[in-house]
Amino acid sequence: MMNLQASPGSTYDVYDTLVRDAVARHLGVAPEAVVSSCRLREDLGLDAFDLSMIGLRLEREARRDFPFAILELIESVEQLVGLVRAWATARGGCCLVGSDAIS
Repeated sequence: MMNLQASPGSTYDVYDTLVRDAVARHLGVAPEAVVSSCRLREDLGLDAFDLSMIGLRLEREARRDFPFAILELIESVEQLVGLVRAWATARGGCCLVGSDAIS
């Protein structure tokens, strides 16, 4: 298990990488195709079901409840990264299994 907290001063954003990877895997595209300015519904064509599936993937990796109720308010990849960052750090970080997150 790896802690989802980047080292102080690190330019590596584990939350951005985690979200882009989850969205890319769901869409079957390369993570590089998912950029922070992408709008989830308009640009990527995701609907409520797709977002729930991505949330389930994140929940499964983190082994804790994902805030699904907030997903309907999220419009962009950047906002989803912010949500995941807040969710992961709400209790001092969350542990992930099988991710590329760093401690």
